Amino acid sequence: MDTVQIPQGDLLNLNYVRLDDALDMRWPGNPKRHDIPALAQSIKQHGFRDPSIYDGTLGAIPAGNGRLEALAYLRDTGEETPVGVGLDETGVWCVPMIFGADAASQAAAEAFGVDHNNLTIAGAGFTAVETARLWTTADTLRCSNASRKKTLRSSQLMMMILKRFFI
Repeated sequence: MDTVQIPQGDLLNLNYVRLDDALDMRWPGNPKRHDIPALAQSIKQHGFRDPSIYDGTLGAIPAGNGRLEALAYLRDTGEETPVGVGLDETGVWCVPMIFGADAASQAAAEAFGVDHNNLTIAGAGFTAVETARLWTTADTLRCSNASRKKTLRSSQLMMMILKRFFI
């Protein structure tokens, strides 16, 4: 396979960042639930081959939050560093992350996060109810006044998903 030099444009870059730094960049508006033990098992078996994506417009990671949490779970339970994850000079886990080609707006970045997390779910033939179970709802019902804005955003995202895939 030959590589190609691309002169300019909105290109993607793969860079390694410390796992704890990546965890700090997770998208707080991502209401999707993750099966962390299952993700961790998959990473142990197959390696870390699907880097998270950072969006500069969003200022966060719209895709790959659960995979990062699974890596933290592996690290914190004493597992060996999976294939695809590096160690810095002090032994800290470092993960590949994709940067570049940021969304044109905050709304576009959030829509990408919804699509990236749900297009494969929609293709699996889940019903609206089954898809809704993948998203956190009970936690939003117990929110404090300070987190109402985040709760509203989560509700808006859920409506986007339902409209896009099921209505």
